[in-house]
Amino acid sequence: MTALLTSAACVLLNPDYDDAEVGTTSTATATATANAPTSSTSSTSSTSSTSSTSTDPTSPTEPTSGSETNTSSSGGTSTSTGAESDSDSSTTAEGVCGDSSVDPGEECDDGNVDGGDGCSPLCHIPPTGIDLVGGSTIDKAGIGDLTYEANCGSSMVLVEMAGRLDKDTLHCRPSFVCSALKLGPGLSVTTLGSSTIGPFGQGCFQPSSGWERPCAPGHALVGISGRAGTLFDKLRPRCAPIEIHEDADGFTIITGTTVELAPAGSEGGDPFGPFDCPPNEVAVKANLGAGSWFDALQLSCRALELTYD
Repeated sequence: MTALLTSAACVLLNPDYDDAEVGTTSTATATATANAPTSSTSSTSSTSSTSSTSTDPTSPTEPTSGSETNTSSSGGTSTSTGAESDSDSSTTAEGVCGDSSVDPGEECDDGNVDGGDGCSPLCHIPPTGIDLVGGSTIDKAGIGDLTYEANCGSSMVLVEMAGRLDKDTLHCRPSFVCSALKLGPGLSVTTLGSSTIGPFGQGCFQPSSGWERPCAPGHALVGISGRAGTLFDKLRPRCAPIEIHEDADGFTIITGTTVELAPAGSEGGDPFGPFDCPPNEVAVKANLGAGSWFDALQLSCRALELTYD
């Protein structure tokens, strides 16, 4: 009797209803209908509309492993996976840069991952300047005595070599240019100002041409190569960019890949060098021998170090 009442109700609500589709599930459906609380007409209409797009009630879909299936009051289903519980990345052991909380491994956290605002994208306090520390001296080029010193001082680096050629073959009257290092936008390194030291010696009896070899902006002199016999025949300055990098441990300052500038001079003598500063050091002083001609050169270097206010 209960099943017949259920079938009649379904026909009234849905003219296309076919009680043959119910099959062996009619008893279970009738029981569920009889036990269900009475709902309003609008609620029944909503349920009928939703059920028309649902899957066969005789073949319920089993939830996949690690997921949870919820049934709504309208008969629809929604699935949520267990991964949702890990979506808040700020709960990780090391914390997250940009969450306004200074976590272990962070020096600051201003609530964003923008640069240039006093807290880096990796939550480190950015450097404010560059210092020169320590010191080393590289091998001497040439066989003359070191009689002059071109010293940039405590806060400047060598950024250019220059001189003249006697009869287009022998070097004479060398000079050097120093500049200060400055932090630019995005923690780039630029050279600021210039100071020329020299020329040295009294030679160049038949000077034929002058030459200048400046390093690129943001680069510094780091070495020398060339050719020499008794005197310098060819000189080739070597420069390197100064770079600042940031990783999980903070900021570091290094010298990048060395660049050889165009040579000045002739092919006489024997090759020497390259004689370079140690890694991450730059030339700050040139000791040289120059009388009638240029015949000895030795660079002194200092290490780069970042400073913080």
